[in-house]
Amino acid sequence: MKPIRNTFFMLMTGLCLSATVSNTSGAAEDASVVAVPGLPVLLSPSGTISGPKPTYKWQQAVGSTSYKLVVSNAAGILVNQSYTASQAHCANEGELCTVTPATTLEIGKYTWKLKGKNTAGYGPQASKSFRRGAPDAPALLSPIGDMSTATPAYKWKAVSGAGQYNLNVRTSTGVVIDKWYGIAQAGCPSNTGSCSVTPSTGLTAIAYEWKVRAKNALGNGPWSAVKSFNNMAACDVVLIPDETSGGCHVRLVEPAACEEIDLTNGKEYIFGWTTDGSYCETPWTFYITGNPANLATGENIYWKQFSTDISAGISHTGGLVRLSAASLESLGLTSDNGIYHWLVVSWYGSHPASRTFRVKK
Repeated sequence: MKPIRNTFFMLMTGLCLSATVSNTSGAAEDASVVAVPGLPVLLSPSGTISGPKPTYKWQQAVGSTSYKLVVSNAAGILVNQSYTASQAHCANEGELCTVTPATTLEIGKYTWKLKGKNTAGYGPQASKSFRRGAPDAPALLSPIGDMSTATPAYKWKAVSGAGQYNLNVRTSTGVVIDKWYGIAQAGCPSNTGSCSVTPSTGLTAIAYEWKVRAKNALGNGPWSAVKSFNNMAACDVVLIPDETSGGCHVRLVEPAACEEIDLTNGKEYIFGWTTDGSYCETPWTFYITGNPANLATGENIYWKQFSTDISAGISHTGGLVRLSAASLESLGLTSDNGIYHWLVVSWYGSHPASRTFRVKK
């Protein structure tokens, strides 16, 4: 019995060893399987470029030993080239890959595609588009609407491929700012995010329009859409200071300071003042001046006296005066910045500070 048991044990042990050897061999075979490379991450070129022979840059595809680059446009394939990882300067882990084909690109739109390769084959293909040409038109951000400073910051969205930006600011009478700024001066050296400049030129008029364009080595891009703003700081001036006296207290009611009065399509505007009940001798002297006005010579100044006439809205405690575009034109007043001044003075000379207003004709 004993020899039989020993023989059985040896047979079973041999089977187990065979099974063990077989499993170990299978695991080694599984470990030797190579996966295709991962997806490369394309970096540049993208957006707008100016150079005729761009450098193509991407992040390594995991497991790749070589790469295939294809560049095409609407006419067909222009570059179809394979590069080893060493030729692409990214044989070591963590390095960025770069190649610069000798093919010259004309002005136009392009697509470049890239995929990695190893002994298992090609991995997935990445794709990116770009164009060679002058920069696109920027989108303006501010100033828009009413501004409270005479030296506003001009802000716009950066555009790809720009080397400089041209800021143009004008009034109805002409250009007041026309200046080029480098991308570093505009605070957007990478042409991402927003650009901003604050010219030292002080604005003296009310209504302004502005626009921006970009340029690179291939020329000027198109102008942006035009935006408008109002320099309300120009209204913050007093031509004649307050001189209230003799118990006659005059308050100018409307138009309010720097208000734009609408005289379009034959409309009239009513100027109004009040004493809030205090008694003042009439006639009132109603003044409108252009800008600038010479108080010493009376140049660019219109005045008219209004005696008490309740039916016409003139009393000892206030008054009303109508103004149309035609009547304003007939006064011959001029303004170099879009503002006018108005004031009402009592018979004995008591008056508040003058006010400014604007005209929409």
